[in-house]
Amino acid sequence: NDVDPGAGWELNAFNDSAWFSATGVFDAKRNAGGPGNNCRPGNVMSLYFTNIISPTPMNCILLESPVTLTNLITANFRAHFNYAGNTNATLLEVIRKFDDGGVIYLNGVEILRDGMAAGPVTRTTFATRTVGDGDQPDTTVLFSPASLRQGDNVIAVETHQANITSSDMTMGLMLKAYTLNQLCAAGSPSIVQAGSNVTVTWSGGAVLQQSTDISSPANWSNVPGAPTSPFTTAATGPAKFYRVVCP
Repeated sequence: NDVDPGAGWELNAFNDSAWFSATGVFDAKRNAGGPGNNCRPGNVMSLYFTNIISPTPMNCILLESPVTLTNLITANFRAHFNYAGNTNATLLEVIRKFDDGGVIYLNGVEILRDGMAAGPVTRTTFATRTVGDGDQPDTTVLFSPASLRQGDNVIAVETHQANITSSDMTMGLMLKAYTLNQLCAAGSPSIVQAGSNVTVTWSGGAVLQQSTDISSPANWSNVPGAPTSPFTTAATGPAKFYRVVCP
């Protein structure tokens, strides 16, 4: 509604309960739905995230400001997401389509800007580029951005028009995280014989495997039933070998 959200709107603690809520991509195109209707048909949005989101969701936003009765220059967006990965070993891929420019904040810290001059940005700051409908999204990979945290995160975006007569406005954003997590600590198993039974113990969430012939890696198989430690079996029959591996 072209109302300045105020200082700190990009921070996690900001109260956005009064904001409108919907899924992206967000878009407006003058008269795209007929005279006076600035909502573009949904199938046109496939231009923005081809092979990334299918089908591409779309929600119409205001193209004209109810405050100035001219083009909306700036629109603000926020979304919470939970992250459980290793923040010290994460590749964060940021895929976005800003028509025309935009600034991205992660937990209140600016991480990227497209088509925006350096320095402070206000609600009347114009983008320094124009973007066409057929232009592909911008993609940047960030290595372990310092503002990424485990648990609740907030991604915030402000998009800016290049001029007051622009015929459209678009904000589409996707985050993809690639992280290295230690799935288990597969130490050496311990085997103890007690009477006619042997008991195998291990730790770290590993999977117990067995083999009667260790001449080939293909001869190893998971112990049936995927037992948890300890595993006890009869000490009879052919010789058998055990190992533990991460799942």
